[in-house]
Parts: sequence; structure tokens; C-alpha cells
Amino acid sequence: MSVAEKLVAKLEAVARIDDPFTGAASPAEVKARSRGWPTAAEWAQVRFVKATEGEGRRIEEYRYVAAVGGEEQPVAIVFAEDRGEPVARLYARHQWVENRAGILPVDPSVTYGNDLMTRYFHALGTADLEAAVSLWEPDGYFQHSNGETFLGLDRLREDFSKFFKVGPIKLKYCNRIDTGTTCVYECYMPSGRPAIAIYDRSPNGLLAAARMYL
Repeated sequence: MSVAEKLVAKLEAVARIDDPFTGAASPAEVKARSRGWPTAAEWAQVRFVKATEGEGRRIEEYRYVAAVGGEEQPVAIVFAEDRGEPVARLYARHQWVENRAGILPVDPSVTYGNDLMTRYFHALGTADLEAAVSLWEPDGYFQHSNGETFLGLDRLREDFSKFFKVGPIKLKYCNRIDTGTTCVYECYMPSGRPAIAIYDRSPNGLLAAARMYL
């Protein structure tokens, strides 16, 4: 069984999926209407990247490979429970749909989880470019929801400079997983769009990677 077929079996087993195209809908409806379905005609292959588990949730990261041109689209899927039912939430690229309705309630009690993330989110929230860049490994990377990736400190500085042109970045958090090496936040962007942000910590206590899905 291929990675795509295994993922389809998981998605078909949940009660509903919150998808960018359909909102909260049955697996059958998502299959019929969403580009995010793993076996949609648009995709030639699905590659598994990583899974992170904790707090009753499992986050699986994938790369969907386009049938035409071979472009790879990062996709993250959260498997969880809601009122005793299995559910899934799919995040991908913000360009797929112009707006996306809220998914989860904001939880003001969610904390950053450790000193590194506290310093990082403080730097984002104050638009402190040098403080933000100083928290990364020299070979760290930031992957955006469309797959565009900024690797290394010079490129990260370039990316954060673009971020901060519109001012500080303050997210609103819904939940968090912290495994010690990976932090995952379901959250809302400053625009109000739901997102999931995944951060990998290096053995040196710095950021090694960040991957955003919207």
C-alpha cells in the first residue's frame, strides 16, 4: 500500500475533516471537493516527512508531488478527537483559498513552552530582527506554506526583514505540543487565518527549522 493509500485510509476513518476547501465536512465530501485529498488527480505521489505526537494529537507532515511539473506541496494533517469522535484538520498553502474560517477556539492559557520559544515569540512580537535571527542555527531554515524555504542566517534575515515591514507578528494560540525537540502550535496568524507552526530545536538549544502550514 502506498503512502497516499495509507493516508486515505486514515482520513476515511475519521468522523469529519476540517479542510481549506470544504470547512468541516465528511471524508467523502472532502474527497470529492478538495485539492488536499491525497489521491486527487493533481498529485502523482505523496511522501511522508515526519510525525509529532502529544496531548492527544498526532501531527503528520507530508509532501504532495504534483503530477504535472513535479512541484512539491507541503501538507500537515492533525489527527485528534473532538467530543469523543476522531477528527482531522488539514493545513497546506494559503494560496489555495483566499480566506479560511476559524477552526479552533483560542486558548489564552497556552504558553510558549520553553525559554527558546519564549525568546523567539517575543522577538516576533516586538519585530526585533537581530534577536529573531540570533536564535537560529547557521544552517537553520524556515519553510513557508507554499514550500518556499529560506536556509541559513542571511536568508533568514532577509525573510524576517520582509515579515517586519508590516510590523510585529503576534499569533493567537489554540494548543501546543512540546516533545523536547519539536514544538507544534495550532494558532491564528495576525490576519486571523488558522495555521499550524512546527519548530525543531537543535541540540545546541537553537532553532533548527520552522515549517508553516495554513
